[in-house]
Amino acid sequence: MKPSTRMVVLDGRKLWTPAALGPSLALWLDADDITTITLNGSTVSEWRDKSGNSRHASQVEAASQPTYVTVDNRPVVYFNEKTLTTPEWAGSLNGINVFCVVRVVSEPTTFPVLFHKGPINTGTFLYVNQSFSTEDLWRNTVIGDSDISVIFTQPAIGNRYIFNGEILPSSISVYLDGVSVSGLSTLTANLDAALPLTIGASGNIINAQFSEFIIVDNALTTSNRQRLEGYLAHKWGLTANL
Repeated sequence: MKPSTRMVVLDGRKLWTPAALGPSLALWLDADDITTITLNGSTVSEWRDKSGNSRHASQVEAASQPTYVTVDNRPVVYFNEKTLTTPEWAGSLNGINVFCVVRVVSEPTTFPVLFHKGPINTGTFLYVNQSFSTEDLWRNTVIGDSDISVIFTQPAIGNRYIFNGEILPSSISVYLDGVSVSGLSTLTANLDAALPLTIGASGNIINAQFSEFIIVDNALTTSNRQRLEGYLAHKWGLTANL
């Protein structure tokens, strides 16, 4: 059987994909798989989950739906002040890993959110901030009355990069293009709470393009983290970034 044009075969073997993570794979959104995109004209009403968990990200309000466009000859879901939200689900007590290939298109003016799990003003956030001389990412967690913010430098606005954030019960680890970010704080998180996930906003908004978005409900070994980074880098032409 002739392999599809989207399948890479090495020595007769298929390329590693997130499906190899098994039950730990909580959410897998892939802009390169047109069969997972439901269009309302040029906007996305649903981005279907490939993890097998049916945690499809959707938006019923047409005016709030992101657009499906081609950038650098590759498809992206463009969240220009738009959002998609998944059903709620309970995470693992062991930790959570978020991976995405993302390009922030323009300078935000407040604290726009790339993704957010939970209701507004609680849960787990990833911010992009432009109040300093360089673009920054914020990782902010609000647990009860506890507000913990961590700042670290990102690649310049307009560049695509691979983000990985691992949130464990008592620590945070962040990697940009496979490089560990230092100086992050520890926290205590209610990781197993049943909450929805919103891509694009939580009160504030973002102007960003997502190529792929993956959540693993577990801590990861170094080898599996690197496999995920390598999978995303080869697929999206970012091997030079690692």
